Amino acid sequence: MDYETFVMEGYEKSPILVRKWTPEGNVKGCLHILHGMAEHCLRYDHFAKYLCNQGFVVWAHDHRQHGYSIGHHEAGFFDRTDSWDAIIEDVGTVQRAFNKIYSDKPMFMLGHSMGSLILRSYLQSHQTQLRGVIIMGSPISSKLLGKLGILLSRFFAYIKPNQPNHLLNYLAVGVHNKTVKNPKTPFDWICSDPDTIKLYSEDPLCGYNYTPSFYETLSRGILEANNAMLMHGFPKIKTLFISGEEDSAGNMGEGVKKLSTTYRNLGIDHDLILMPGMRHEILNEKNRDTTYKKIADWLNLALVTVKEENNEKE
Repeated sequence: MDYETFVMEGYEKSPILVRKWTPEGNVKGCLHILHGMAEHCLRYDHFAKYLCNQGFVVWAHDHRQHGYSIGHHEAGFFDRTDSWDAIIEDVGTVQRAFNKIYSDKPMFMLGHSMGSLILRSYLQSHQTQLRGVIIMGSPISSKLLGKLGILLSRFFAYIKPNQPNHLLNYLAVGVHNKTVKNPKTPFDWICSDPDTIKLYSEDPLCGYNYTPSFYETLSRGILEANNAMLMHGFPKIKTLFISGEEDSAGNMGEGVKKLSTTYRNLGIDHDLILMPGMRHEILNEKNRDTTYKKIADWLNLALVTVKEENNEKE
């Protein structure tokens, strides 16, 4: 396996760090990973290596003002130039570079949590060469909460625009810890593996609070991803919804089921997998190998479909 990192110029020249895992043998497919909020793509290293060993090239990038794409500000700083549209355009920039290098290989994309919202927005607004997508740990929120998030964010941005906001962070993610019995840390809701929680808690590029502008950006992203009109732009490609059955961000699986129904009503034929006993980060649970295999099996089956479709065209 070959591993490398490089920096690309994103929207409005924002630096975007990209990580690339390449198998030694033949490449049978490609996967672009979009990480969630308050984390970074290096956390997907173990999963990327697993897929790499199965013949997939994996790319992942740190979203603007996340991970090693953070500029001269501290972690959590967002201003109005770091918009939802800018984040989406960064995805397009990285994906176009990926497509150019592997133009003859089936391309897939996976988005986790906030990354799943980014993925859905990207698909609704961009033409794509993707042959399939994986929507993982997708957070569920109502239109009302999205609008309320924008109003509260603007209010706090007016008072203290450059300071991390603890109330907004609690409303966005902290509240999920209430679903865990006797939590030992503020992050127990993400998974049940104490080693993962320890690493996350000690990582300065994880679990931090944001300035109000980020929460406005996130709220706008939630509204856009769930906009009934825009959702009609979602392409009819192979799609997998996969979440933990005990993921409070997905309303313990019930919200993900409703999201699945919404997309099925739009004519998007897809698969739905709820992982028993797993919380938000199904790639980091104690029995993560089960999740890895589920995703790898789905990707390999998708490759068979792609091959059959290509044969029909010939």
